Amino acid sequence: MFSGRANRRSYFRSILFLLFCFFVASIFSPFPLLAFIIYAIGIIYCFSKTVQRLHDFNMSGWFTLVPIILLAVSVGISSTSGILDSVMFYILLLTFPVFSIVLLIPSGTYGHNKFG
Repeated sequence: MFSGRANRRSYFRSILFLLFCFFVASIFSPFPLLAFIIYAIGIIYCFSKTVQRLHDFNMSGWFTLVPIILLAVSVGISSTSGILDSVMFYILLLTFPVFSIVLLIPSGTYGHNKFG
């Protein structure tokens, strides 16, 4: 699931699948366990496709953790009440869409690389 490479089309489909999972989970919000399972399926699938997309660039899948770490930092910053802190929260929160767009635009490495 986390090995191999993913092209732009496959990665874009995973993002659409994640958005679809969020939509379906919001419908099932009165049933928290079912909504959580739907969220988890979407996030794990999109996470695996992100790792595969990074493999297509001949990069380690560990780079997927960069936006997650930045999100954790932004949540820690948002717990304070300063105006600069809330600006930093929204700047760091934008790392997920920017990271996704950066992975969507360029084509991957041509030919064989160390990931397949």
